[in-house]
Order: sequence, then structure tokens, then C-alpha cells
Amino acid sequence: MPDRIDESVVRVILAGRSPLDRTLRRDARVELVRARSALEAIGEAAIDEDLPRGSRVVVLVPEGEIREGELGSFLDALERVDPATEVVCIGQPVNGAEPGVSARCGWVAPGAPTEDLSTALGVSQRREEPARARERVVEPEPSGPFETMVGAARAPGPIESDRQIAQTLLAGRDVLHPCLVRLRESNPAADIEYISALNVRTAPVPGDARRLVPVQHRDRLFGWLIGATNGPASAGFSLEDAAAWLATWLALRDQHAQLRAAAFTDPLTGAWNRRYLDRFLNMAIERARGRRHDVTLLLFDIDDFKRYNDRFGHPAGDDILREIVRLLNSVIRPTDRVCRIGGDEFAVVFDEPEGPRDLGSQHPVSIYEIARRFQEQILEHRFPKLGDQARGTLTISGGMATFPWDASDAEALLDRADQLILESKQSGKNAIRIGPGVRKAVGDSGVGEA
Repeated sequence: MPDRIDESVVRVILAGRSPLDRTLRRDARVELVRARSALEAIGEAAIDEDLPRGSRVVVLVPEGEIREGELGSFLDALERVDPATEVVCIGQPVNGAEPGVSARCGWVAPGAPTEDLSTALGVSQRREEPARARERVVEPEPSGPFETMVGAARAPGPIESDRQIAQTLLAGRDVLHPCLVRLRESNPAADIEYISALNVRTAPVPGDARRLVPVQHRDRLFGWLIGATNGPASAGFSLEDAAAWLATWLALRDQHAQLRAAAFTDPLTGAWNRRYLDRFLNMAIERARGRRHDVTLLLFDIDDFKRYNDRFGHPAGDDILREIVRLLNSVIRPTDRVCRIGGDEFAVVFDEPEGPRDLGSQHPVSIYEIARRFQEQILEHRFPKLGDQARGTLTISGGMATFPWDASDAEALLDRADQLILESKQSGKNAIRIGPGVRKAVGDSGVGEA
């Protein structure tokens, strides 16, 4: 029986700029996510794996956001990322140019009453029989040579196997291994082996009776499948179909990775963005809570950054921001995260999932030393586009707070670090203030103000 969708709250991803966001923000039954474009909306749908089971996601597309003739491509891309995500368009249904496309999404006329929009989004009052669009239905997979191969009475079956592969993809992990497991379980006699295109070996070894077939999607060659196609156990098995199936999954994997990167990274500096910070910080704190570890957050901005932009121009300002991220990445540990959360505002999450590596080390003290080293690098660094102000004038002001000593959750930790930034500014700038809870946790020894 299909999963019933909880109608109490619907996550609505609004693609592009629209006055509709004001209407949706006021609706308690809507969890609104704003995306700058239709492409970013696809990325938002791709990162919704943290939603509760049975939650409903709808992409709302304002009129004019998608150019004529491109709606079908948009729906195809969204379906590859998450088939359960629905689409509602503001405007008139497409006629003629893209046959059959209009029926794949909902439509609301421009300027229609709010009630019509609510009904289309599925946030109207509960009904005894939910609409079919609110049920997640698994349709039978199309039959074909490869599906004949995987359709035998084995556990897991083709639908369950594909579901496991999709879950691996949504978790951000590589699908190659589970795909190969499915191929080998489907026909053990084929003795299937995969060779990456990065490997110099491009053919079976001499005397090997198996065939080699390219795993290729359009112009992209991923590698080769090697397998046997003789013997009774291989009846109905096609190595070409298996290679095409694998190539589709690998192409989807790469597209999904690109969308996640676009949704989570800052295009100017390559740092993580605010969306990533919110998710990662919550996850890191919940993990630290269970393991009784610390998580430290450093927030900082560049002192008088507008002055540098006004005097040297925005290209010079962009160079400064990129160099800030590069310098930060040179001093942090592999498990830490650098995020750009505003114009010249940055956050660093100092996270040690397994706890301190060195016996007896004190988390806040060691983190403070990293922050102080970074601050010194900023002062000593030569920024080429700043001319005679290339060294010794660029400074930062920050605030550093540690869970659980300074705050008990992510929101409170952000607020505390932000308060400490204000104290740094009020004290004359070029300082990193540390929360009092950190001092109490480690004793005042070894921790001062930078």
C-alpha cells in the first residue's frame, strides 16, 4: 500500500523571484525554501534526504521562470533527482510545443485566489481520501532484456535493488559498488568485472573468454564491463544492456554531485555556503552531544571591508575573499568546515567527530591556537591588488563559542558567537573574543584574546 503523505506541512521550493514568497511565508502549513533559479530548485530537491518519511515536496515555478520549450527538460531533470517531487507552475498549460508535458505538473492561473494556490500545493484542509498526487506509488519497472536478467526470483528483487542504489545516491555516496553488486547477483555466471576509464587496461587479458563492452553515456566514457555471455545461466542476459544501465546510474551520480555542489558551495570562493553551515552545524552538534565531544564555532568578518571595495574596486575585494578562504584552508584540520555566510562574513566549524587525536589535548585551547595563527597570516599576507596596503593593514574581528559550554544548540551557538563579534568590534577591532564558557571549561590557562 502506498505511503500516505502527512498533509500538515508541505515543503515548497519556490524557483526564482516572486511576490508569492510573502503569501507562502504566512501559511503555517508551508515550509518555504527559496531558490534563485529553476536549476537551484532541482538542487534543493536533491538535498531533501533529511525529510521525515512520507513528507511531500513541491517545486513552485512562477510564470516566466522557465523559457518556452524547456519545461519538459526541467521536469526530466527533476524526476532523475527525485521522482517523488511534484511541480506546480504559475501560468497557462503548455499547448502544442511540448505534447504531454502539461499533464506532468499542476497549473495555477496568474493572479488566482490564494485558495487556488493552496489547493494546488496540497495544503488545503484534510480530506478523507487524499488525492492520488499525494500518494507515493511505485510503478512496475519496464521489461526488457536486462530486466529479464534481474527479474528472476532472487532477493533482493530489481525494485528493491534500485531503491537501495537510489538511497546510496541521495546520501551522497558513490553508487558504483551497489550497482556492481546488483549485476553480479543477477547473473553470477557472467563473472562481471568493471574497469575504470582511468585504468590503462582497456581489454581482457589474453586467453580471457569474456567480452568487453564500454560503459558510456552520450559522449562520456566511464569505463568498461567485462563479462561472459555463454552458458545456460546467461540466457537472456545482454552485456550491452547491463553496461547501458550502469552508465545511466553513473551519469546520474555525477549530475547529482554537481547539483549538491551548486546548492552547498559559494561560487566566488569555493567555500561552503550558509545553507551548508546550517545543516552541518546541527549535525555536528547532535553527534557531539551523543559522544560527549566539543564543537567550536568561529564567526568573523573583515574589518572595514567596504573601504577596500570602494578604494580598490570589487575585483580586488573578490581577490581578498578568495585569499581569506585559501589561507583558512591551509591552517584548519580535514574535519573542519569553512563557510562564507555573507558578503565578508565567514564561519568555521571546528569539528572532531572522533574526539581529540592527541591524548590530553584540550579542544578549545587547540582551536584557539589555529584561529590565532590564521589571524597572524592575514596580517602578514601580501594582497597584490591592495598596493601599498598589501601588508599589515587587513584585519578581522571574530567571536568564538564552544558547544556545550557556551550554548546547547546550533542556533544559540551562532547567536553567542555573533555577540562576541560585536564585543570585538567595540573593543577596537582586530580581535577574536572567546565565550566565557570556554574559559571555565579549560581553566584560564592558555586562552586569551587574540
